[in-house]
Amino acid sequence: MAKSAFLFFYLDEKIEQEKHLIKQQGSERLARFVKVAAELELPVNLHVVEDDIHYALPILKNYQIKGALFHWYEGSDENLALLHQQAHFISVSPWIFVDPHYLEFAKKIPLDMLLVESDSPCKYNGVQGEPNMINPVIDVLAKHHQLSWDVMATLINENTKRFLKI
Repeated sequence: MAKSAFLFFYLDEKIEQEKHLIKQQGSERLARFVKVAAELELPVNLHVVEDDIHYALPILKNYQIKGALFHWYEGSDENLALLHQQAHFISVSPWIFVDPHYLEFAKKIPLDMLLVESDSPCKYNGVQGEPNMINPVIDVLAKHHQLSWDVMATLINENTKRFLKI
């Protein structure tokens, strides 16, 4: 049986020099994965935190990746505009029901770059996430944009097809 390692850590406790080194090493690894995705014409899904998109965007540009998915991304209005300008996608999770700040950010995402996700099996306030949790997310977004649930679901379905290139 193959073994795998999962490394998860927060950079908050690191000094700036350590943070930069870790992010630089991560960027080098990301570039290798993006290169493979470009060669195989596969979609790219990234979990990038706030201003760290400035590490990811040059790599995507270098390998001519358009339409990458920024999973559960939340950042500044300027970075949102930059991602939109470069034709990337952002997925919204049920975290909108937990964090009001995230909900407000999600409402700003342009419709042509909007996707949804459950991020299962992530827990939301102790409730195990599951795929059908995208339905209430779609409902909230539809109401905000004054669209019917069906219209919003169709829009997200079309965005998903563009992301997956199908």
